Amino acid sequence: MKIQVVCRHEGIPPVVPGYVREKMEGVERFGEEFERLEVILDLENGETLCEVILHRHRGEPLVAHDRSRDPRAAVDGAEARLERQVVRNKEKNSRKGRRRAS
Repeated sequence: MKIQVVCRHEGIPPVVPGYVREKMEGVERFGEEFERLEVILDLENGETLCEVILHRHRGEPLVAHDRSRDPRAAVDGAEARLERQVVRNKEKNSRKGRRRAS
């Protein structure tokens, strides 16, 4: 999976993109194969906005947003929201398969 980090402003600390890559690599543990993951970091009114777009091989991409004064907290929040979406989507699809099999 390719991880692309985009910082829209120069006010974001240089250690944050490395932290983003380290944090987002854990999404692959859910067993699905994903094409790419885009992380967009932006500054707005003293807060860091983090938007994560996960492109899957099939279906619509999953999108998660979070904002916080601390850039790492915004990344952590967006990652947690994305993980919940991946788990929910995976459970939803596996239930459909079980219904058809029985």
